[in-house]
Amino acid sequence: MHELGQFDHACELFHRASAAFDDEQMRKEAFAHFVRSSRKRGQVAQEIYSDVLAKGVLEPEFFFHLLAGKVEYRETQDGLGELSDLIAIHRQNRPDDPWLYFYLGQFELYKVEEGGDLAAAEYFSQGYRKAVDRDMRDLLRSRAVGHYCVGGKTQYAYRVFGADPDTYRELVLYLTRDGKVEELAWLNEEHKRRNPDDVDLVWAEVRSAWEREDYDEVVKLVSAHEQDLLDNAPDSRWTIQNWWFRSLVRTKQFDAAWELADSIEPQWGDGQQTQYHVIVLAARGQSDRVIKILEQQIRDEHVTPFWIYHDGDLAMLLQDRAYDGFRSKYPREKALDDILAEEDSQASQQQENESREDRIAPIINAEQ
Repeated sequence: MHELGQFDHACELFHRASAAFDDEQMRKEAFAHFVRSSRKRGQVAQEIYSDVLAKGVLEPEFFFHLLAGKVEYRETQDGLGELSDLIAIHRQNRPDDPWLYFYLGQFELYKVEEGGDLAAAEYFSQGYRKAVDRDMRDLLRSRAVGHYCVGGKTQYAYRVFGADPDTYRELVLYLTRDGKVEELAWLNEEHKRRNPDDVDLVWAEVRSAWEREDYDEVVKLVSAHEQDLLDNAPDSRWTIQNWWFRSLVRTKQFDAAWELADSIEPQWGDGQQTQYHVIVLAARGQSDRVIKILEQQIRDEHVTPFWIYHDGDLAMLLQDRAYDGFRSKYPREKALDDILAEEDSQASQQQENESREDRIAPIINAEQ
C-alpha cells in the first residue's frame, strides 16, 4: 500500500501494527520495512522523519535512531549530508535525546578530520550525562572512553569515567593493543591507588605480558593468581587458560602444558583438547605421532586442514621439514581456498535471501 502512494493510510496501518507488538525487536523490524518502502518512493531520511513525526505514529526517539542507523553506513558525501540534515531536524524536536549525541559523535568520526576522535568523545560524553537507561549509558561511556584514549586523553577518560569498572578494562585493552606502555603504567598505578585489591590489576599485567610476548611473566602471574583470574577476570576463563597453555609451550614447559590441556574446558567440542595435545607433541618433536593423530582427525571429519593451519602455534611447528609430506598432502593454500569458497557461497545465499525479501515486500504491501 505504501508503494501505491497511499502514505497516510500506510502510516495508520503501521501505527496500529507496531502498537500491537510487545517485542521491541518486532517493532524495529516493522519500522525498518516501512523505511525501505519509503526509500523506494525516493524519500530521504529527513523527509521520512518529518512525515512520521507529523502523523504522530511513533515517538521521535525511536524512529530517529533507526533512521540514522540506516543512513550512517553511507560514508559518502551524500550520506553525510543526509545524516547531518536528519540530526538537525531531530535536534529541534528532541535536543536532550541521548541518541542525538551518539550520532553527532558518529558524524564527527565519519568526517575523518583531524581531531575527530576528541570531538566525537565530547558528544558521547554529553549523551552519557543525559542518558538514564543503563545500556545507553554503557554504550556512550564506552564510546567516549575509546575515542578519548585514541585522541591521547587517557588520563582524562579515566578521571571522568573511572568509577565504572569497565572503563579501566577498556583502557587496558586499547593501550595494550596500541603499545602505549607509559600510559598503561600510569593507568595501572592510578587504578592501584584507587582499587588496591582489584583482581583486574593482575589481569592487566597478564594481558600486557601476553601482548609484549613475555611468556615467562604470563606463566608466573597466572600460576600465582590462577583462581582469582579464572573466576573474576574480564576475559573468559578459556582465554586466560589459552594464554597460559601457549606460554607454557613457548617456554618449553611441556609436562605442565600437557596437564593444563587436560583441564581446559573446550570452547567448540572435543577436537580442541586434541589440538592442545598435538601442539605439545609437535613442540616436543614427536612428528610421527602428530601426523598420525591429525590424519585420523581429518578422516573422521573432526577437523579440517584449515582448522590445523589456523592455529598459529601449530602452523608454525608444522613448518618443520619433518612435516613436508603432510603439507604436500594437505596444502595450506587449498585449505584457505576451501574456506573462502564456503564464505562466498554463504554471502551469495544471504544476498539472494535479501533480494527475495525486496521482491516479496511490494506484494505484501499491495495485499494489505
